[in-house]
Amino acid sequence: MAINYLDIIGEYYPDASAYTAADPEVYTDLIWETTAIPQAELDAVYLLDYKTQKLIYFSELATEDVVSGFDSSALGSPHQYDSEPEDQLNLVGSVSSNMDMYYACRAYTPATQEVDLGGAKVGTDATGFANNTTTYDCEIKFEGVSVYLSVKGEDAQTIDALITELNNDVDFTAKGTAALEGGNILITSKTYGASSTVQILDADLFNMITGYVGVNAAVDGLDPSEATKDYRWHTHAQLITVNQDGANVKLTVLQKFNVKKQQILNAADVTAVDAITWD
Repeated sequence: MAINYLDIIGEYYPDASAYTAADPEVYTDLIWETTAIPQAELDAVYLLDYKTQKLIYFSELATEDVVSGFDSSALGSPHQYDSEPEDQLNLVGSVSSNMDMYYACRAYTPATQEVDLGGAKVGTDATGFANNTTTYDCEIKFEGVSVYLSVKGEDAQTIDALITELNNDVDFTAKGTAALEGGNILITSKTYGASSTVQILDADLFNMITGYVGVNAAVDGLDPSEATKDYRWHTHAQLITVNQDGANVKLTVLQKFNVKKQQILNAADVTAVDAITWD
């Protein structure tokens, strides 16, 4: 970036005077009405000013990171908590109260997909599978990664037994869970947020269950920005965890700022300063 020497002189040297009819970014084009200030000195002043403005900008970005909310899994799954200064004070006050209480947060949600069995199944209902070594297969994609399931009919004579077989499959349980909810089988991803997805590509596992209706449309996971703030019950121990998670975020941001600050201060020129990014 070129230096406008007249701007630097006007801002930092009130007793100096210079003008030019040519390019104010070319030092040799300056015409001095007072004692000339060496170019090296003006360049150094400009570089220091440039670094200062970069530090101010990074300080603003650091503040935004601190107050933009933070994640905590104190409740057993990830939730986002507000972290504006007032929120930070409220959290500290809540922890200091040494009480269990409702506290505001927003949930990350996992992706789900439901196998519709008419909404009336109970765990002891028969699957209708052959009671022998006949296998029933299915492919389920979690976040685009396929898991292949194969269940022997003799091992899954009831809905409960089928769900147990699914949840005992190591590859499957690394990615998701199966449960009987509302009379249907619900497949849930173990990831949370907008990147969480499920896709059931059934072969003959689910569609061979007695009473099978179909596979309902998948519901992708949601980030907290798409969720409504909710007051959820927190034990005092959970609030302590939330508070510590928030403090860790602040510490991480501060450490990041200090690293960036040192990089900026050590930069030899404007090009080197420009190469330093916050992300």
